[in-house]
Amino acid sequence: MKKIIVFCGLILLLAFLLWWQLAELRRSDSNLASNPSQVEKTVDREAAREPSQGYKPPENPAHGETNPRKEPARYGVDVFGIVRDKAGSPIRGAEVKVFQGSDYHPGGEIITATLADGTYSLTGLHFPSNSPYQVVASAKGYAPASSGLFFISHPPKRIDLILTGGPPLSGRVMNESRRAIPGATVELLQGVWSGPMSRIDETETNADGAYAFKHVSPGDYWFYVSAKGYINQWRNIVIAPQGTQPAQHFLLEYAGKGYCSGVVLDENDQPLEGVKVKGYQSYVSALRAGFSRTCNSSADGSFLLEGFVTKGSDGGKVPIKLKATKEGYRESETTIFPDDKSVLIRLQKDLLGSISGRVVEAVGGDSSKPVTEFQVELFLLETSFISQHFQSTTGEFLISDISESSFYDLRISAPTLAPHFQKYLEVKSGEETSVGSIRLSRGAIITGKVRGKGKLEPLVGAKVYIDAGGAKKNLQILTGTSTDKTGFYRLEGVPPGSNYVLATHPDYATTVSPKIEVEGGEEYSDIDLVLANGGSIDGNITDDGIPLAGQMVSITPFSYPDPTGGKKILGPRISIQADENGYYHKDGLMPGPHLCFAYIPGRRADVTGEANTVSDFVEVVEGKTTRFDIDLCAGSGSVRGKVTSEAPIPPGTTGVSIQLRRNKAVGANTTTTVAHIISTSVGSSFSFHDVCPGEYTFETSLLYDIPGGVRSQGVSCMPDPPGALVVQAGKTTERDVVLTLGYDY
Repeated sequence: MKKIIVFCGLILLLAFLLWWQLAELRRSDSNLASNPSQVEKTVDREAAREPSQGYKPPENPAHGETNPRKEPARYGVDVFGIVRDKAGSPIRGAEVKVFQGSDYHPGGEIITATLADGTYSLTGLHFPSNSPYQVVASAKGYAPASSGLFFISHPPKRIDLILTGGPPLSGRVMNESRRAIPGATVELLQGVWSGPMSRIDETETNADGAYAFKHVSPGDYWFYVSAKGYINQWRNIVIAPQGTQPAQHFLLEYAGKGYCSGVVLDENDQPLEGVKVKGYQSYVSALRAGFSRTCNSSADGSFLLEGFVTKGSDGGKVPIKLKATKEGYRESETTIFPDDKSVLIRLQKDLLGSISGRVVEAVGGDSSKPVTEFQVELFLLETSFISQHFQSTTGEFLISDISESSFYDLRISAPTLAPHFQKYLEVKSGEETSVGSIRLSRGAIITGKVRGKGKLEPLVGAKVYIDAGGAKKNLQILTGTSTDKTGFYRLEGVPPGSNYVLATHPDYATTVSPKIEVEGGEEYSDIDLVLANGGSIDGNITDDGIPLAGQMVSITPFSYPDPTGGKKILGPRISIQADENGYYHKDGLMPGPHLCFAYIPGRRADVTGEANTVSDFVEVVEGKTTRFDIDLCAGSGSVRGKVTSEAPIPPGTTGVSIQLRRNKAVGANTTTTVAHIISTSVGSSFSFHDVCPGEYTFETSLLYDIPGGVRSQGVSCMPDPPGALVVQAGKTTERDVVLTLGYDY
């Protein structure tokens, strides 16, 4: 009898313990919003892993620092929120990732999964609070959703995300004869054309050349299509929140039959294996990348590149820019021609350079107080490639192993302090470049709300940024965040001086605040923004009256004046594809002037990339549609000449882009719009065909390869002989272009 009583007692005890564990789990789930750090980390290990598994403490001791702290407590922050569907219902088991910057690199993220109520929590993140990050959520049957760039702050940062089904996106990849290209790679990316891009999805075409993405959330995307034996192609596309998405078809041009081969040796004439050899022929436009082929040298140093175009439209040979790179060696560049079978490339050991400095806080005129924790980011042609977190009692830092270049930009940031930018740093091989003492001033705080639909509805998840205006290009976005469920936002570390607040949302037109003059350390509240539906632009695209089906039109909004009194370009370029009748239409544009631009391959377009363009300023009015028809001029004039330079071209240059811009009177002033674009190289000749009569000017840029595309850097030039460039019908105007290498921006 006693045994039965003891056995029953054990059963009751086990039942009580099980009930107690379940009750604790329910209490833990319900306390997420008030105390997210207490969320149990026993969530479905197959779908999530603890943050500690995706994080390694920084190991970047500052210059002169012997015992840096590995895990500073002030950077252990929390990010939490809820993932819902469009109807507001929570999504269970959604994968949530957080990673640094705008470019996603697998393995560098921290991952978790949502609970039954759609909540997630990432605790103790050791990220610098003044460096940009983003959260991305995804789930089966939904398109991924991103928070956009934000800055982790204290107290915990709440990021709610909404997943939508998203329209399917499909199309075909064909050659110039409209035959299917099976096995072509179609990549879907997000980002800025001149900067890094994040790969959202990737697929291959089937036997019919067809591809499909099941779910794509609303937003601005880039296509990158590539196939062996064809010239790669880029295209920008905007996915609307409602409706079906038109098919995106691609016609790829055949690559040529030219080739080159040779050998790579070191400075002692020994063969080098594993050298990356890239051959490049200029074919650059706003929507098309350069044609290139890449291979690695074999054990005997030999290499072979195929698929190049041998002759241009004028019958002359088209040069190939060869670039050879290998870690630990200096980059080598040379220019050859197709069918060269005896190319000799020599690589020398690379003596890398470094950048050093000291970060101090500018408070009350005292510039000697060191900033002990800060972030240093290095950009090459505005593309971030080095980001290091420093802890230093002296405020000193050192970034080593940097290749020689004159195009480095430096960004230094620290919590509550305004970021510092420094452009065009020059690093020389084997030398240390000192930037001296960098003074960071106290940043301001700006708060407010974002509303829509008649100024009443708070907008959740609107992206809010600070823009200091001026000519900072892609570095202009200094800080950013997202609105909460009440539409509230808080921006920290705003630099003293003139600033603008920008708000964007997929369902509304972008809105920008009036200019705000801020002082360091001050807080500015009630900077509210109201997003409206905006206006529209539509029209037909024709070539001598013939509709251009599938033609792309780019629309760039202009907004507030910059310090020089001109108009400041706001936000990324928006691209629309015309339908089968050459008709295009775009809603949700911010009221104000926009530059409409159509890039149309020239009638004699070849590998030199000649193109005709039509561009003009169009005024967008709230609630109205502005008509802008585009017709390619049937011009009969020509311009030809040669490109030279007053000074040596900087290393890393792959070509020169020349714009032929038509002068146009606007009231009492004169503006210029792009009429033709061509890509060539210094020392080569160029020619523009089918040019309409009128007065023109040249504008030039140097071209560089960057991850995901080609980057251009504007440089000044002058015509030779000097004077007005006037084109007449049926005549050829001779004019050379001389690069003066003074940077325009």
